[in-house]
Amino acid sequence: MCSRDKWVSCLVLTLSWVSLCAQLSADDKLAPTQIQAELDRRQGLLDAFLKSQDVTERFQIADSVRKSEQLLLNQDIPDWLEKKLLDEHIGLLSFLADQTEYEAPARCVQFRTELVAARKGFHPQKDHWEIRMAEAFLQEARSIAALDNNSLTQLKRAREFYQQGQAQFDAGAYESAALPQQECIRLYLETLGRETISTALAMRIYGRTLIELERGREAASILYEAARIGRETVGLSPLVVGALGDSASGFYLAGYLKEATRLQTQVVRDSETVYGLQHEQYANAINNLALYMSETGDPQVELRYALQAGEIYANLEGMTAAEADNSNLIGNVAMAASDYEKGMAAFLKAAKLQSAIYGANHPSVAVALGNTAQAALLLGQKEQATRLMNQSIAIIDNTIGRDDPRAAQHLVQLATIRREEGRKKESAVLIQQACHLLEQQIGKDHPQYAKASLDLAVIYFEIGKRAKAEETLIHAAEVFEQKLGPDSIWLAQTLSHIAVLESYNPQK
Repeated sequence: MCSRDKWVSCLVLTLSWVSLCAQLSADDKLAPTQIQAELDRRQGLLDAFLKSQDVTERFQIADSVRKSEQLLLNQDIPDWLEKKLLDEHIGLLSFLADQTEYEAPARCVQFRTELVAARKGFHPQKDHWEIRMAEAFLQEARSIAALDNNSLTQLKRAREFYQQGQAQFDAGAYESAALPQQECIRLYLETLGRETISTALAMRIYGRTLIELERGREAASILYEAARIGRETVGLSPLVVGALGDSASGFYLAGYLKEATRLQTQVVRDSETVYGLQHEQYANAINNLALYMSETGDPQVELRYALQAGEIYANLEGMTAAEADNSNLIGNVAMAASDYEKGMAAFLKAAKLQSAIYGANHPSVAVALGNTAQAALLLGQKEQATRLMNQSIAIIDNTIGRDDPRAAQHLVQLATIRREEGRKKESAVLIQQACHLLEQQIGKDHPQYAKASLDLAVIYFEIGKRAKAEETLIHAAEVFEQKLGPDSIWLAQTLSHIAVLESYNPQK
């Protein structure tokens, strides 16, 4: 609650504003000195609003600020000041609408009607997505205003569940976040119906939670539905682009790279329309497309996308982490294109950036160093490859440990180095451990497991277990064909291995 002195100050400011407005009609104009005085009064109210911890008092002050802004926007003021006031007016109206959404629905309709008008005044493009979003919320507010008290009570519960789920999500407690998010969606569907903006928003945050829980296929489905509802209710907007991109991430997580690539191609087109070509979100879109295509497409095309994303990240502030991840991706795509020198340079850049962000002893640095070791090995630099790989695995041993599923990639990399050093038994143990970790983490029907199992098949062949090698390769081929498609380079590589293996078995 406010102190007595603060309350009196707020009251004086409000009464002075009421006294002024009582002398004016809606069309009256203020003198320049009166405009400045009103700006000062509004600032005083805003200061009181920000300091107050009482919700009721904050709402009353905000309503007074809103009326002051309406008065000021009716005056002859400079364009820059009008733009600034409109922007702040929109934020205040959004706060007031949220506060009255289920408690006083008729007032919420009033605030959302004013919000649509303010958006139209703020945006020069008459079909701007924020105008359409405001109109969608207004339509929803009108529907809510027609509901009975029991339905409003249900919606209040839904909002509480939404807030609980959001708080748990922000805290990284994803299992705890999922249940209230599900309840929120259920209540929205029962009271508002499926085709509403609130339902789409609730579905999206739940889908993102499922991704964090590694329930990729389920996440992809609900996020695709969120994108569909968003497109129907608002049209092309960040909600649609974000939900569709998250859906693609869900497919990628589940190993369905064909679907991930197809959706992400649409995300790239939509991101260009919504954000433009030099925006972080557009860079993320093309970067993810390059990532998904890296398993199924043309390495030269993928490399072009990855490099384009890297250029955008480099021109934006605060994007060092994204630039580091992008450098790793550029390295991987360059390696797929057999440009090992470019790959090694990109991996070294990633290691340097990751070290600057997280420190030298971090698993992310180990990933970049392990990738660099693989590039060095393919360039014939065996001593450097061994040194880099030892450095990478030392970080893993000192941080997450070799029993952590995240260490699987490093074990595969180390096994490759050990095999080149002629230490085949040690390599076999490392590959088997990596496959075991991957099976626990993502299952045998995931492309990442299938790729690791190719190395295991090679080991089986080299130690004379040809039947086991063939069984492993056939399973990998089935996974690649199902998840990556018949044109996958991984499927072609696996079929080639099977053909070579069968040539050693004349009885077949």
